[in-house]
Amino acid sequence: MRDRPDLLPAGIDLRTKRYLTAFALFTLILLIVIWYLLPPQDQITLVSQTGSDSATVLLDGWRTACDVDDEVHRGSGRVGNMQPGTSCTSEVAVFAIDNAMQLVTPVTVWTNASTDVVTVPMTTPLNVPLTAWVLTGIAADPVVNASRADAVYNSMQAGISFHNVDVRDYHTQTAITVAACERLETLKTAYPPVASRVNAYYVQTVTTDTTVANGATVPTSVPGKWCEGTNPAIILMGAWYTETLAHELGHAFSLQHSDSWAASSSSSATNDNLMLSSSISRSKLTIGQAFRVNVHNTSWLKQNSLGTALARSCPDSQTPTARCPAISFDVQPK
Repeated sequence: MRDRPDLLPAGIDLRTKRYLTAFALFTLILLIVIWYLLPPQDQITLVSQTGSDSATVLLDGWRTACDVDDEVHRGSGRVGNMQPGTSCTSEVAVFAIDNAMQLVTPVTVWTNASTDVVTVPMTTPLNVPLTAWVLTGIAADPVVNASRADAVYNSMQAGISFHNVDVRDYHTQTAITVAACERLETLKTAYPPVASRVNAYYVQTVTTDTTVANGATVPTSVPGKWCEGTNPAIILMGAWYTETLAHELGHAFSLQHSDSWAASSSSSATNDNLMLSSSISRSKLTIGQAFRVNVHNTSWLKQNSLGTALARSCPDSQTPTARCPAISFDVQPK
C-alpha cells in the first residue's frame, strides 16, 4: 500500500507533527462549537455570484427601531435579528466585481424570529450597447476607450460592462471635423444615431457654447461632451483622454461632476474620481455613485429598462436619505 502523502513540512519530528495535528483538530472543533452556541441571526445569502470578489452589501431596515441605514456587510453573512417594521425602508443592495448590481426592495421575509434568510440571486454585469462613429482617428480608438470604461466600472463594483461595441469607421470619408451638442443636425443627418444604443461620435474638435461677460455665447473646445436629452443617446469625443469616454458615460448614467464634494470627502475613491471635471487621471467611483448609475430615474440604464433595480429619484447629494446613500458614500477595499 502506498504511504499517505505527508502534508506537513519536511524536517518536523513525529511528536511535533502529532501535536500540530491535534491542535488543528481542537481548533476546528472549537470553532464549530462556538458557531452553534452563538445565538441565531438572520442572514443574507448571495447565490450564483461570479468570481470571488468580497461583495459590498448595504442593508436598510428595522432592528430595534428604524435604525439600519446603509449598514455595510461583505458577502453572505449574518445580520442580527431584523424586524418586519413597515415604517421605514427595508432593502438590500449588493455590488460585486463581475456581477450586476442587485436591489431587493422591499425585503418581505423579515419576521420576529432570528432565522430569516434573504436570498439574493447574482447575475452577470449589464452590457451597455455602444455604437462608435469614427470620423477621425483610427477604428481601434473606441475599442480601447470602451475597454478602459469597462475596467473602471467593473473594478468599482458598478455592475456594468461595455463588450458590445459596434465600430463604424468613416474617418477617410467625412468632411465633418467639428461637432457640438447645440448643433447636431448635420452630424445626425450624415450618420444617424442608432436607437437603444449609446452613440459615440469621434471628431477632431468638440465644442460647447460658453456665455461670456457681455452675454454672448462662444464655442469652447472640450475633450468630450454628453449631449443630455438626446434620443438616441449621443456622446461627442474630441481631443479625448484615456477616461474621457468613461467620464461622459457617467453623465449618461446621471452622474454630475464630483468637484464640489470630492475635496471634502475622506473616501479614497474621490482622489481620482471618474467624475472630476478637469483631471486626466480618473479611475474611481464611490458606492454612492454606483448606486445612482443603476437606480436614478434619469440614468440611461433606467430610461432603457436595463437592470432589475426599480428606478427612483436619487440625484447627486451629500445628504443621505432613506432611499439613497450619500453620493460620496464608499466602502473600501472594493
